[in-house]
Formats: sequence, C-alpha cells, structure tokens
Amino acid sequence: MKVLCVGAGLANASLIHFLNQKKFQQEEIFFDVIDKRKHIGGNCYTEVDEETDVTIHKYGPHIFNTNSEIAWEFINAYLTMHPFTNRVKASTPKGIFSMPINLHTINQLYGKSMNVAEAVEFMDKITAPYRTNDPKNFEDTMLSHLGRDLYKEFIYGYTKKQWGVEPSELPAAVAKRLPFRLNYNDNYYNKKYQGIPEEGYTALFEKIFSDKNVHLSLDTTYDDYMASDYDSIIYTGTIDQFFNFEFGRLSYRTVYWERNISNGIFQGNAVINYTTEDKPFTRINEPFFFEPWKNDLPKSNSVYFTEFSKLTDLEDEPYYPIRRTEDLNRLNLYEKKAKLEKYSKFIFHGRLGSYRYLDMDMVIEASARLAEKIKTHSH
Repeated sequence: MKVLCVGAGLANASLIHFLNQKKFQQEEIFFDVIDKRKHIGGNCYTEVDEETDVTIHKYGPHIFNTNSEIAWEFINAYLTMHPFTNRVKASTPKGIFSMPINLHTINQLYGKSMNVAEAVEFMDKITAPYRTNDPKNFEDTMLSHLGRDLYKEFIYGYTKKQWGVEPSELPAAVAKRLPFRLNYNDNYYNKKYQGIPEEGYTALFEKIFSDKNVHLSLDTTYDDYMASDYDSIIYTGTIDQFFNFEFGRLSYRTVYWERNISNGIFQGNAVINYTTEDKPFTRINEPFFFEPWKNDLPKSNSVYFTEFSKLTDLEDEPYYPIRRTEDLNRLNLYEKKAKLEKYSKFIFHGRLGSYRYLDMDMVIEASARLAEKIKTHSH
C-alpha cells in the first residue's frame, strides 16, 4: 500500500506512527511525505536559537497538555517530557494579575480578601444583570460568568486583538476555551498530563520520518498529477485551497512574532498577556521559561517574542479557524465535494484539513481513530 502524506506536521507524523503499529502489519505500507516548508514538524517545529542557545518554538509556544492516555503515550514514546505548569500573567492598566481569572485575580482587582464562599456571593451579585440561559455570543457568555469589570479588564481588548472582530460577533463556543476559577489554582490547564519535551518537538518528527518505510521531500508542494501513484492521500493542508477556493475562502487568523534580545532575563515569566487595545500585540513569550530544567541563561542573553494577530491573507500561514456561520456553510460545500467518487482516495486530516480548532492531543487522537478506519477499509 502506498500512501502520500501532504504535510510533515503532527497530523501525518502521528498517523504514520499508528499505522506502523504491530497490529497493522498484515501488509506493508510505504509513505511518501511532502511539505511545502523547508523543515519538518509543521507548527510544532522547534530549534535552538543561535544567539542565546535557548530552544524556541518557532510558531508559538506548544505546551503539551492532555487527559488522553493515547496522546500521552504517543508523545512519551519519542520525547523526554518534563513537567511544566503554564502560569500566565496579564498586564492591564491596573497592574499585573494572575491568569486565568481566579480568586487571586478577583481579590487583586477589587482590593478584597474574600474566601471562596464570599467570592461566590460576590460573583453572583455582579453577574446577575447579565445572566441568561441562552447566551447568543462570546460576549454574552463572558459577561454572565464574569460581570463587566473583569470582562473589560482581562477579556474584551485581548479577544478583539486576537480575533479582529467585536467579541459580540464571536460564537459563544469560543468562551469554552477560557478557564475561570474561584480558587487559587493558577495552572492555565486543567489536565492530568502537562509537559514540554527537553529535546524540543523536532526530535519526534526526525524519529518518525526516518523510518525505513518513509520517504520525505521538503520544499515540495502538492500537485494533482501526484495522486495517481498512490492508494491513499492524506491531505493536511487547507481544504478550501485544495479545491481552488471554488466556494470561497474559509477565514482564519494568523499570528506572527517580533523577535527581540535582552541582556539578561526580560519579563521573568513564560507568557504575559496584554489585555488592552492600546497595545497592538496580544502577548509576549520568553522561551527560557519554557525550559525549567535550565537554571541559567546559556549565553546570558534572553530572546523574547512579541505576538500579533491578523486576518489571514493568501500569502500568510493560517493558524486559527474562525468558524463563523458563513465559514461553516462553505466548509459544508467543500466536505460534500470531497465525498465525490473522484476524490475517494483523499482523506482530509488535521487542523487545516478539517477546519477545526484542534489542540495537539486532539490531533493525535484523531490520527489513532483514522488509522483504525484506514486499516478496516483496506481489508
């Protein structure tokens, strides 16, 4: 069986891993992996910064966090995972606060020292005017959880910069990604397993793609003529581009970074969010703090990245699917077309192929399911 994997990122790497597992060895599978970039690993790519010797996550910080045994086993099969807790801070006109919004944040903002019971009563009172059983959008949802002060101070400006629209135009579902707690837990993720690989993520891709049944070609763009040589094509690029934008473009946000060097530590934390619109960037990350196993800066300089968000143009790298109603209607048309007989060899996989916001562990789980499906169909 010959399979073409379009994209050398996590979706195809994890799929190859699951298809190569022993229980699937009835027939040999040969994989050709291509990627338009000059490196493997997709957005999980990591490299050592030459100027500072700090490992950087080239496309933004990737902190592995999951409750999934499948995903955790997979990542540990290739990498040395070091425990890591993401403790974000937020910079607002009123000071630096603990994120996600927790009891510490609330007490700090209101200058109080409430215990849990007092905070519950207090939050009940300030959210009462906004509570509804049927929040229509992101802003409604947030106001009903937080009330106006916390929403304005921490959420409104950041969300507007991140998504480029008024928060009232975003679907309510986006709010599910934001934790809110009435205790002092400032661990951003509420997951059983959390960590960062000591050797960086790139090592995982090197191991998977160096397998004897995998042939890798970088700096190579998919072309329709390639399809005839393969039994199956796993396509992890954007589905709208695959169909030449026939039903219009799906909308994405793109993030980009400005790299800076500071003499010594810069901000003293892995991530600081900037919550108001007067600062054009959303957050700053300082990669040294993603390597808690290092005590000192290797070269006494620190590198930090200021993150900006914009709507995706054709030449930009798409990151976050926006998934407004018109996008989902378009996606529906593309998915219908993908079911036609002439595309029966194609499987659209990963964040871009399925136009869904998937975290790393969700991509790995989707690959495990897909591997089972491919195997069932191939017999």
